[in-house]
Order: sequence, then C-alpha cells, then structure tokens
Amino acid sequence: MNQPLSALDILDLVLPGDVQVSPDGSKCAFVLVRMDRDENVQKASVWIVPTDGSAAARRLTYGPRRDSMPRWSPDGRWLAFLSNRDADWRADLYVVDLRGSEPRRVAQLPRGIEAYAWAPDSSRFALLGRPDYPVDPDRDLPKDAEDARKRYEERVRHVSRFRYRLDGSGLLDDEPRRIWICSREGGDEAKGGPTPITDGPWEVLRPRWTPDGRIAFTSNRNDDHESSDQEDLWVMSPDGGEPTKLTTEPGSIASYSFGPQGQCALIAAFEDDAFGSARNMRVFVDYKLRTAGFDRTAIDTVLSDTVAPSEPHDPVWSPDGSLLHFLVSDAGSVGIHRMAAEGEPALFAGGHRVIPSFSIGGRTVAFIPPSHDDPGTIRAVDPDGSSERVLHDPNPWVKERALGSLRELPVEVDGTKMDGWALLPPGHADGTKAPTLLYIHGGPHAAYGWSFSLAFQVLAGAGYAVVYCNPPGSQAYGERFARAVIGRWGEADFPFFMKLVDRALESGFADPERLGVGGASYGGYSTLWVVTHTDRFKAAVSARPVSLLESFYGSSDIGWGFGAREMGAEPWDDPDQYRRLSPALKLQRVTTPLRLIACLADHRTPPEQAEQVFIRLKKMGKETDLVLFHGEPHGVVIVGKPWNRVRHMRAILEWFDRFLKPDQ
Repeated sequence: MNQPLSALDILDLVLPGDVQVSPDGSKCAFVLVRMDRDENVQKASVWIVPTDGSAAARRLTYGPRRDSMPRWSPDGRWLAFLSNRDADWRADLYVVDLRGSEPRRVAQLPRGIEAYAWAPDSSRFALLGRPDYPVDPDRDLPKDAEDARKRYEERVRHVSRFRYRLDGSGLLDDEPRRIWICSREGGDEAKGGPTPITDGPWEVLRPRWTPDGRIAFTSNRNDDHESSDQEDLWVMSPDGGEPTKLTTEPGSIASYSFGPQGQCALIAAFEDDAFGSARNMRVFVDYKLRTAGFDRTAIDTVLSDTVAPSEPHDPVWSPDGSLLHFLVSDAGSVGIHRMAAEGEPALFAGGHRVIPSFSIGGRTVAFIPPSHDDPGTIRAVDPDGSSERVLHDPNPWVKERALGSLRELPVEVDGTKMDGWALLPPGHADGTKAPTLLYIHGGPHAAYGWSFSLAFQVLAGAGYAVVYCNPPGSQAYGERFARAVIGRWGEADFPFFMKLVDRALESGFADPERLGVGGASYGGYSTLWVVTHTDRFKAAVSARPVSLLESFYGSSDIGWGFGAREMGAEPWDDPDQYRRLSPALKLQRVTTPLRLIACLADHRTPPEQAEQVFIRLKKMGKETDLVLFHGEPHGVVIVGKPWNRVRHMRAILEWFDRFLKPDQ
C-alpha cells in the first residue's frame, strides 16, 4: 500500500486560491501559497495558465514574500497584484505588462494597500488603505516608514470603541481606512500618485468602480457605526466630493458587483440582525431581493484546510450581463449557482465539491473545486458547463498517497435528519475495528462537507476512523436549522453527536473502547460540553475553545456582538443563561483525559478561555495539559507558521495516541 499522509506533509501541500480569468477568456491567473520550511513562513506567488489547457502553468511573480490578489485590467493588457516584497508589513501595488516586462510598482500607501480595483478604462486604480501615521508632538520626526510604524505600535492606546482589535490583525489602528485614486503609471500625488478621496470617522470597505466611472464602497455612516455590523452601499466621483447612498436601508453586505449595463448585485442580509451568521445571505439585484424562496445562504460556509483563505466571494456577471453567478452552500457542498433577469437560481457547477473561488471571462469559467479525494485543482469549463478540464494541479503527489475512504453516515434525532460522514483509515478491512474520533466543527454556523480535509486524512493515515457531521446550527441547510442552536449551545447538538457515535458503533468499524473527541473554536466548546456530559470517550482535544461565556463576552474581539446574539440575551439580562451553557462551570464531572490547545495571539477565542479550563482541571487533579502557540491567531491551522501547523497536528495525534493506542 502507498504511504498515507502524515503531519509533515503539511509542509508540502500547496494552497491554491483566487482564480482570475482574463477578459477575453484565454488565460487564468491564480495564487499558490507554499510553506517555506527554512524561513518558517508562508509565501505566495502569482501564476498564469492558458484556459484551453494547451500549455502548462507558469510562475509570473517571484517576490520574496507574498504576491497576491491578481486582477486583470479591463482591456486585458495588464495584470496587477499586491506584493510585500519591499516590507513584510506593507503590501504595495504592482503592474506587469503581459506583452513582456518586469513587474513595476505603481502605488504605495503609508500603511499598505488592503484592496484595489481597476478603472473601467484601465488607466487608474481605486485603492483601500490608511493615511500616514500621526506625528508624535513630543518627539523628532521618525527616520523612515519602519520607524514611524514602530513608534505607532508602541504608543499608549486610549480605547473608546468596541472594535479596537481583530483576530489575525491584533490591535487595530485608530485612523479609519480611506479610498485613494492613483494612475496606472504611478508617481507622486501631483503626477498621478495616490490621492485620498474619502475622509471622516467612518470606515470604508470594498472599493469598486461602476461601469460609468464612479467609485462605490460600503460604509456605515450612521451614529451607530462603531457598534453595528450594518452598512450601506455608497457611490461617489473619483474626483472626491460627497458620496450618495444607493441602498434604502443598512444591512450586512458580504460582497457586491456591477454588471456591464450598470446593474448592481449584492450578497447581503437586510432583515433584523438578531440572528447574525445564522441568517441566510441573500442575492439582491438593483436592490430587489431575487432569492426570497431560496432557503440557502449565498456564501461559502463549508470548511476546508487545503485552499488559501479569502473574503466572501463577489457575485460575478456574465460578460454580456445576462446571467449572474454566485456561490451557494448546500448540504456540505458549495457550488456555483446562476440566474437570469427572470427566474430562479439553478446550479451551474458543483456536485459533491466545495468551490471557494471562481471567475468568468470571455467564454471561460475557471474555478477551484476541492472534493473528498482532491485537495484542489485549477479547472475551467465552457459557458454551458461542458468540457471541464484541469488547467493545473498544484499537488500531483497526493495521488500517489494512500487516502482514507469516505462513507456517508446520516443520522436522525427526534425527526430531524443530519448529514454525517466517516473517513476510514487507508486499507481498512470490513469487520475490523479502529480507534474512532468524533470531530466537531466550529462556528457554530459553519459546516463540514465534501471538501478534502488534510487534518482528517492525517488522522486516518495514523489509523483512526474520523466521524463528523453537520448538527443543528450548521449553515448549509436553511435558516431554521442554523438558528436551532441559538440560546441552546451544547444542548441542541449534543444528542446528534452521540447518535453519530452510536451509528459508527453499529456500522462495525468503531472500537467502543477507543473513542476520542475533538474540535476547534465552537468545536472546542462542544468537546468540553461532551466530556462534561458523558464518560464514553477515552481522550479529548479541545483546541482554541470557548469555555466561560461571561468572560468570552468581553475578552473576544466579537464576544460583545456575536456572543449576545448567540445567547439570545446580554449577560446582565440573563446571567443564568450564560452560566448554564458554560462548560468551564461543569468541569467537576470530567473523567476524560483532556488536552487544551490555545494561541497566544488569538483574539477570537482568547487563550484565557482554555486557561480557565486547564487551571480548574489541574486544581481538581484531573488528567490534562495545555499546549500554547506563540504569536499565532485563531486560524493557526491555515495561516499559521508552517512548523506550527505541523506541531498543532502533532499535538492532536500525540494525545490521542497516548490514550487510544497505549500499546504502540
């Protein structure tokens, strides 16, 4: 049998992302993220490939760090991208002439460029970034940009707003982002260099050009802009001036785009935000709801650890503006749906796959469709969905490895059906029993599904069967299903986890004496809930959990909003609710050996949440330990330092091996 996947293979797996088809449909640019073992950093480069499959992909950029966000000029002559090749902390804008030239830097902002968009005539850009660092009146001027940044980060901070930190970014800058305009030729402000066109105390996001040459963006300019997740869509002249509001009421806007005739498509939710991420994100065209009877969310909610992370995907118009394409999460799959000016949305590309990125140009649709046995290839189809072809496989070596075999394992509890799966070890023989791990997803409004799971394949390669499911709360089955866990964390989904384990035992592959349970984020919370409500598991790993809901409310970057919505009340209005659903207050029941994993730069589920559990269990004399990762955010398993990603996987394997494979 071929060699199975192991934790070290994390260093070799290349993460594809951000496919972008040229306007004529002949070429596709995309990003590949590689793990640098020696420098212990992730590096990204831009690649390009013909969409007819006539030639191999070639690397286009060779920056020493991260080249990302490739975007074609509307006339197809240039390709722009962001690169931090000059400073690790700052991304600048580069342009390459595809007729033959080296990349040329055309724009730089004081604190880096976060996003950008081409003008319709390919002559200018709209940029998103923050202004110069403020001058310290008590000190001489900084020597250079690096010195200015260092001084700013060391300043005394006076916090008066909810959003002063963000996981993955740390403590946020005080000055809001601005939109800037610059020429494709670059230069200083007097010669076409970046010129700001927005100002004021409001954040601006997602700059786009309209077909008639105006600048659109999302922003909350209401009095509640520091506390609300609601935004409006605005438009203004690239020469500056006052913006005009396009939306009639604020809403949660995930993404948007303009069609060639000026029509506007929004992926958004405009109803009351009491349910937060348990709401469906819906499709609006020219501010009219087009998916009223479509009970699925129009964003990607299915978890994957083999593709580069990205922001919510924009809706994409066909070149003639007659069809609108967008992603839909449905029962563990993410597919491309499309609809015409009239009629309901229909699946265009999907099946048992999870598509996080797609693009349309000319007569080509390119996308990345990971599936249970494919970590993700660059593919293309014709406008009718035919002639699917692989343009580039960044990980051909995976085909030479022995992979776990997947089987569906659906269950039902009190009339509610749930999707479940079992990944069995490579070469598993029917009738034999394997140590079995129940794994629980985060969110709680995310989902497992048909994507390739590197972590689960590594566990399967080590001899474990992994069972996982989408219990009530998961976001790919309609709003009622997603909302079922609100105010009922742990209580609503625990019976489904136990039913899945029962089903695994009935199927004959699970060893009842060697059961383990694990998960991260909300899955870490659920792991704690499980071990405080049953003793059937012999080992547990709770990674980056929520454990004490009252402290999570204030210590998490989102606790004050997300936590209140998920509990259905503020902690001072219903303290009993927060305490009843806090596993940290039930730890005296624990008999299962428990490992906790936390990241010291995690602002989403801060390490304090794991520490609350560890210290209590340690004081009680129970079997436990705590693994801490320095400098890593919540998403360490995707965006973390390469060797930390390996060690995170090893920390999970080591604990389960210790208690479920003691003879080995």
